[in-house]
Parts: sequence; structure tokens; C-alpha cells
Amino acid sequence: MSSKLEKLNPARARLTITLAGADLVRYFDHSLEELGTQVQLPGFRPGTAPRALLLEHLGYARVEQNALGHAIPESYYRAVKEHSLQAVQQPSVSITQHGDYLEGKKDLVFIAEVDILPSVTVTGWKTIRLPKAKPLTADEKEVEQALGLIQKQRAPHTPVERPAHVGDKVEISFSGTVDGTPHEALQSKNYPVVIGTNVLVSGFEDQLLGMKKGEEKTFSITFPNDYPHAEFRKKKAQFQVTMERVQEVAVVPVDDELAKTLGAKTVSELKERVRTQLINEKKMFVEHKEVEFVLDKLAQKTKAVLPDSFIAHEKTRLRERLLAQLGSRQQTLEHYLTQLKKTEKEFEQNLFREAERNTKVGLALRFIAEKVKIKLEKDGDAQKVIEYLLKRARKNVNLT
Repeated sequence: MSSKLEKLNPARARLTITLAGADLVRYFDHSLEELGTQVQLPGFRPGTAPRALLLEHLGYARVEQNALGHAIPESYYRAVKEHSLQAVQQPSVSITQHGDYLEGKKDLVFIAEVDILPSVTVTGWKTIRLPKAKPLTADEKEVEQALGLIQKQRAPHTPVERPAHVGDKVEISFSGTVDGTPHEALQSKNYPVVIGTNVLVSGFEDQLLGMKKGEEKTFSITFPNDYPHAEFRKKKAQFQVTMERVQEVAVVPVDDELAKTLGAKTVSELKERVRTQLINEKKMFVEHKEVEFVLDKLAQKTKAVLPDSFIAHEKTRLRERLLAQLGSRQQTLEHYLTQLKKTEKEFEQNLFREAERNTKVGLALRFIAEKVKIKLEKDGDAQKVIEYLLKRARKNVNLT
């Protein structure tokens, strides 16, 4: 076997591999022997039938294909080892010359292209420092806001037959058309909304005021210029809405009774617990931001040609993670983008940039692991490198 290496770019290589005809004969004979143990010919035990009879029974094409299935991967991996390549995916293979498996008069030649681990340069990573952290506190306003959220969560919802008011939690079914054409993005069944929170397009919730359970209403809404779905911007939509349910949301007082249901004896104790929880949440948020800060700086200091397969794999991983999160909240990607006021094109661009950044960070962490002798042997080991970087970056920074 012989092979020739051509670097298409620092992250992709092309191997031209030639397997001698004599080697093909050996692969063919081995394949014939292997397949022969899997068939039963009359008068012969498996594996004892004459070669000519066995070949006639199996067919040349089947034996050749099986031989090829061994010859290509084995010679490819030998070539990768020979050229000290660090392949990061399965190769794309194309045969440029088929060989002779019976007499060995013709060699097999094939081309294998594969993404490889590129050379990586990370300059100045030892100088990454976190900005000085501010003391973590929770003021009275934040505590009151948190208590207000608890009030809403604990508030009973009572179905009512009266017209809907601001503050009521309602469920609506609606369908919308633009220029007479219905759109899936403008349809929903039993959609929950608290009137006055302005989560829907401007003007929509105003139309719900005064509607009773079971009542239907048709109205028009003009989408704003910055609406996430570009195809609807400045367009007038006709909506048909059915009020499925109207619920009055009661106000729960913040008193000792509420405190006791939450494990505190008094309102004062509840407030201190809420304050502690808010500070802990802030601390977790700060720690997350610190990691992102360090990794962003690391990406900026990293130079490498990124393998396309790395970016594609990471983009797929990010998308699947997001879809799983949305699914757990019974939310569609379309609704999520509407909340973010982003188009699908903008979403894809952001996803690519994040995948590109994560790929660069991954290569940088591998580079630093080699420098500081941290072994990356299993999933999760990269966290050791991140913790090492954070420890350095927190120098002279007190987060407690």
C-alpha cells in the first residue's frame, strides 16, 4: 500500500491511496473464506466447500464488495497513521480506479477526504483577567418584586362569566389571515394570556377586553415594522378569536399566613429568605457570566482554521438542545423567535456564530490542556481546563 497526502487547507486533507493488486487478492481470498462460513452447501460442512463451488454460489460481485468493505477502511486508517493525521470525522471516499481481485493485475486507487484537527495558536491566554466584581446585594425593591411574583404564583384563578378585564387570565383560540391567506404562525388553540401583559402583538389584547366565555370576535391588526416574521411586517391581518375561558386572578396578601405556607414564620423572615435566594441567584448568574467572559476572551485569542464538520456538529447540538428546552415548556421555535423578535434567518446566523465560537473554544481548551498537562480522556474533562482558567482569571478578585 502507498499513500499521498495533500493538505486542502489546515483543517482538511486529501489522501490518495493505492492498494496493490496482490493485496486485493489476499482481501478477496479472506472475504471468500469469511462468507463461506455463513453458507451451507449440500454435502459440505460450512467452510469446507471447494473454492470454485463457493464462488459460484456466492457470486463474484458479493465477494468483491465484501473485500472492498475491508480493504478501504483498513488501508485508510493505515494511511492516516502513516501521515500522523488527527482525523475528526469519517472520510468521504471515491474510487478512481477499481482493482483486480482474482489475479492482482490491477491496483485499487481511491481518494479519501477528511477534516483533520488543525494547528491551533492561542496567544496571551495567561493574561485573561476578570473585571473586579461588585458586592452582591438585593435591595428592598427587588425583594418586593420577588414577593409580587410569589403573589401571582399563589393567586387562585376563579372562572367567571363576566366580560374580561385587565389582569384576567384568559384562554383564546384564534386564526389569522393576511391578504386572505391563512398562516399557521397566526393560529393557536387555548392560548393562555393575562390581559395587560402585552405579550401579544400591539393592540391584540385590547380587543379581548369585554369578551365573555364562548364569544367570538373578528378584528384587524397591522403588524409593526420590526415584527419578527419579515413577511408580516406592515401587513394587516384579519383575526377571528374565540374566548374559551375567563378567569379572575385574586390578590394574595403578603402576610404571616403566606409566609407560613412557604416555610417561614413571619413576613420579615420570608423577606430575608427571599433576599438570600436573590443573592444566590445573582451569584450563579455572575459565575455563569464569568465563564462566558473568559471563554469569549479565549476565542478572541485563538487562531485556527475550523473544520466544517466541527461547526456543523456543534450547530446541530445547539439546535437540538434548544428544541428540547422549548419542548419541555410546550413552546414552538416559531413562538420563541416571536418573543425574541428575531427572524428565522437571524436565528440561523446567530446559531452559526455560536457554533463557530464554541468550536474555536474547544480547540483552545485542548491547546491549553496540553500546555498545563491536564489530560482530556473523557467527557467533562474540558471543565477542568475551564476551572483552571477561571482560577487564574479571578486573581485578586473576591466574589464573596
